[in-house]
Parts: sequence; C-alpha cells; structure tokens
Amino acid sequence: MKKSPQEKSMQGYPDSHSHDSRNNKLKVINRLVKKGGLRALVNAKCYDCTYDALAPGTWRKQVENCPSVDCPLFSARPKSGGA
Repeated sequence: MKKSPQEKSMQGYPDSHSHDSRNNKLKVINRLVKKGGLRALVNAKCYDCTYDALAPGTWRKQVENCPSVDCPLFSARPKSGGA
C-alpha cells in the first residue's frame, strides 16, 4: 500500500507517539493553509517537510536550519527576523 506524503513524513516516530504526532502535525498544517496566501502555503510545506516534534527547537528554528539547499522553496523558507 502506497503511503501518503504525511505518512512518509511521520516515519521514524515511535508507535506510541505516531498517531498523536500525526494528528498534531496535520492540525498545524491545516491551520497554516487556512490563513491563505502564498506565505502560508510555503510555511505549511516547510513545516510538513522539516518539523520533527521529537527533535529540539521550534518548527521555525528547524525549518530555518533546513539542509535541503536543492529545494525550490529553500530561499523562501520561513526564517526569523535576524536570519
């Protein structure tokens, strides 16, 4: 069975956290998308691709440190004001 992009992004999570983490991640993505506009869509995609609830740092900090320099959204990814 083929996995959705969201399921693929949740690979590696411990089973006990998998369902809750997936639901929380999807809630944040949906909230970002509902804001509308291109910035919200870029933020949602970067969050979906990069954020790991078990890793240190906020989602914005994790996205700011994204190593995917070949990503077409790399230069548009969310960054803090000083970055």
